[in-house]
Amino acid sequence: MKRLLLTLLTITAFTFTSVSQEFNGGAYIGIVGSEVDGDILGGLNKVGLNGGFYTNLQMAEKFYLQFELAYVQKGSQKNADHEAGDYDSFKIKTDYIEVPVLVQFKPVEWLRFEMGPSIAFLVNGKEFINGNENMPAVEFKTLVYNAIVGANFEFIRNLSLNIRFNTSINSIRDGDQSGYVKRFPLSDYGQYHNCLIISLKFRFLRFGS
Repeated sequence: MKRLLLTLLTITAFTFTSVSQEFNGGAYIGIVGSEVDGDILGGLNKVGLNGGFYTNLQMAEKFYLQFELAYVQKGSQKNADHEAGDYDSFKIKTDYIEVPVLVQFKPVEWLRFEMGPSIAFLVNGKEFINGNENMPAVEFKTLVYNAIVGANFEFIRNLSLNIRFNTSINSIRDGDQSGYVKRFPLSDYGQYHNCLIISLKFRFLRFGS
């Protein structure tokens, strides 16, 4: 799956270089703060890693189209608080190969706003109670669709800071278990990822104006 997605992104990037005014490519690495709506917990307490590659194509004077291939660690976490008499801990750990497709708007040279969808393929999904792996009543879905909004700040040439919010559109699990939420009026009850992702982006390819 990884090899297929990387091949598709490479073919797409080289196809568009002949028609775009500018073509960029690079890599990024960062941290993820995440939670799960519908797990009766709150707060972006689960810390994970985010890393991947991107190609960026200029489609108009201030508009760009960006393709990415990323590895993203998501989930939720509650730690025990022994001082408060709370000895229970809980963790949802889900790792994905994610393919975002983003439209970017560049109002000034150092700033780009971005938004778009992504599709995520589950690599690993586990649940832990008090440090022990638990067999969940409902398995995690192997395919999740997400929406992304964010901004990219380039204060140093070829090095930028990216901040984005990533949230799942469909439930990461099926069924109607206790605590599940209804995110949209016409959607089913379920659990949904919410992630704040902060990354450093390194540009090592640049062609065009």
